[in-house]
Amino acid sequence: MERISKKLFIIIVFCLIFSSIVNAIGIKVAPGAFCLQGADIGKDLDLGVDLVITNDNAEDMTFNVESVKPSQAVRSWLKGYAEIPDPKWFYLSTNKIKVAPFKEGRARMHLNIPQNEAYYNQHWIVYVKVSAAPDQAQMFNVALNANYMIETQPKEKVKCLPHGAMMISPSVLSAKTKTKTIKFRLQNCDSKTQSFKIYTYIPQASQQRQDISVTPGFVWISDEKWVQPKREKIRLQSKKSQDIILQIKLPEDALVDGQGREAVIMVETEKGLAGFVRVQIQR
Repeated sequence: MERISKKLFIIIVFCLIFSSIVNAIGIKVAPGAFCLQGADIGKDLDLGVDLVITNDNAEDMTFNVESVKPSQAVRSWLKGYAEIPDPKWFYLSTNKIKVAPFKEGRARMHLNIPQNEAYYNQHWIVYVKVSAAPDQAQMFNVALNANYMIETQPKEKVKCLPHGAMMISPSVLSAKTKTKTIKFRLQNCDSKTQSFKIYTYIPQASQQRQDISVTPGFVWISDEKWVQPKREKIRLQSKKSQDIILQIKLPEDALVDGQGREAVIMVETEKGLAGFVRVQIQR
């Protein structure tokens, strides 16, 4: 098992200002959400982060923790992220945590995505359900859902997932301030012809609203016109692909603060399924 090094381009970003979830009886779960970028494929990873449950009650409590698909926990989830194919890939060192009164209990987080080229360029979300053990469920009504975003390593010319709607490759584009155009490949992975809407999206995360997190060392572009698709709509036959050209018009003084600029290009099907590519611009 490999432990993530701070030197690796695998970045834990806490997406919410509220890094924990608290319920009415004083049970706290942290982190409530995070985004993992550049996740390796085919490696069993120790993420170096613990799920922490705080018990602010005068009774011992035992909690069950389980990784599940978003559809098993909520009705809707963050746009741009698909359900993780198998929630067991995101696992904890234990599925049962006993916490003494006014103490913390911990379980280490791990990720083990099988080796498969189709798993590159993916944006997935997984939920961790925290609930009171059955013998305490009547006394303590505990049901908390933490959610974690997983972005796998970017790679060019990757084939579709067996049941995916689209493949965007690579999922991260790097550009310099003088770059005028850049491109990614969009493939229709569906069995039918699909129309795609392509547009620039500037995330607006806040205390009340979760959104796509910016990569450390970058800030979001402040104007959608700085990075735009040349075409806003395309139609692709099943299994066909096309290069999507992006035009970059960054002002000369855009990077005076020394930080790079990052843009999100959202790709959305007629059914509302969405994926995205990050465009990172530096000097």
